[in-house]
Amino acid sequence: KVVLQSKLDRENTNKYTVIVSCADSGFPSLLAKVEFTVIVLDENDQKPVFSLRTYEATMFENNTAGT
Repeated sequence: KVVLQSKLDRENTNKYTVIVSCADSGFPSLLAKVEFTVIVLDENDQKPVFSLRTYEATMFENNTAGT
C-alpha cells in the first residue's frame, strides 16, 4: 500500500516515477521490486470569479441544443 503524505498538485509536478522494493529477512534474502508511474490529473483548484452578483437569461423550451 502506497500512501501520500501530502496532496499532489499538477501545477508543481505532473508525473512521478515510484519504485517499491520489498525484502524478507531470510537467508538468502528474497527481493521484489516494482516500478510504476503516477500521472497527476489536473483539478480546477481556483474558485470561480463573477463580476456580477446575479445573472439572468431567458430561453425558449424547444430550442435546438447549442443555440
